[in-house]
Amino acid sequence: MQTDRDVLQDAWRALAGDGFGDGWRTIPIRRDGRFAMLAGRRFPEDVEALLISVGGRVPLAGRQLPRGKGFRVDLVRHAVAGEGDEWICLSREKAGNVEMFARMVEDVANVLEAAGGAGAEELFDRFVRRVAAWQSFMERGQDPVLGPDAEVGLFGELLVMEAMLAIGFAPADALAAWQGPLDGLHDFVFGQGAIEVKCTASDDGFVVTAGSLEQLDPRLAHPLYLAGVRLRPDATGRSLPDVVESVRRRVDDNVAARAVLDTLLLRAGYVDAFAGRYSRRFDDERPLVIPVTDSLPVLTRDRVEAAIVQARYLLDLGRIGAGSVGLELAFEKLGVTSNGA
Repeated sequence: MQTDRDVLQDAWRALAGDGFGDGWRTIPIRRDGRFAMLAGRRFPEDVEALLISVGGRVPLAGRQLPRGKGFRVDLVRHAVAGEGDEWICLSREKAGNVEMFARMVEDVANVLEAAGGAGAEELFDRFVRRVAAWQSFMERGQDPVLGPDAEVGLFGELLVMEAMLAIGFAPADALAAWQGPLDGLHDFVFGQGAIEVKCTASDDGFVVTAGSLEQLDPRLAHPLYLAGVRLRPDATGRSLPDVVESVRRRVDDNVAARAVLDTLLLRAGYVDAFAGRYSRRFDDERPLVIPVTDSLPVLTRDRVEAAIVQARYLLDLGRIGAGSVGLELAFEKLGVTSNGA
């Protein structure tokens, strides 16, 4: 069962109004054992909220409650509509966008529902992680749809993730390695080694962008591999949402991994509610996987003058003369295997 955004908005509309004094008006929308959710409005502010009970006291244990642009999280320590548990309250701030808040609440509610019979601490952890991902997303203050370059970049990272899962990597291990959505220096990190994914949909050669002097420096990650992915426009190919769903299908049997994947996608700027706006379709070639060594023609801090403090540059992978070793050999050299060892 999923909580539909229309159900939430209908409940909030039913609860709206003046003259209710101070306190809460709520409508139950889900109860499963000790886990419960209420759609609510707090007065006199008259703002929309989702109230969540994980059964008894919330296992806060010194952790900070997230707070973001347009929403806030509080603990309600008194009875709400006759319910005696301690409640987590996710509420819209007056300046917050109602539609975006509704999408956020729908998403958070469904993440918690997918957790099934998880305990209070696990439910609270999932709530905090998911809300923190929305916090990061909202703080960007941008269009909720990724720009063309970011769309292509995420497409490339997901193709590598898809390949990892296809050859038998444990979902938890593959997702733990994926650092791209977390603004890591490298897209995939395995111990001391890493894989940096560069993806292009350009018709002008196999040109990719290196984002810094550190990104392709073999001294900072060893071994380090550059995985170049070339996309070609193709009306019969796959869209970004197609690749997202392909990766999801490979982790659907693992509820915890699915929750992590969805949170990482949100951190990357991908929101399911706007999937229909990604209309471009691509055919992809097998990744060009190149060991990054001192012989590779890249810019690193020790190769430029000290006065150059930052650089972003283009690299034509079609002209560097390096052969591809393939992803499986790269994983072997990185010391990881398909069984997660």
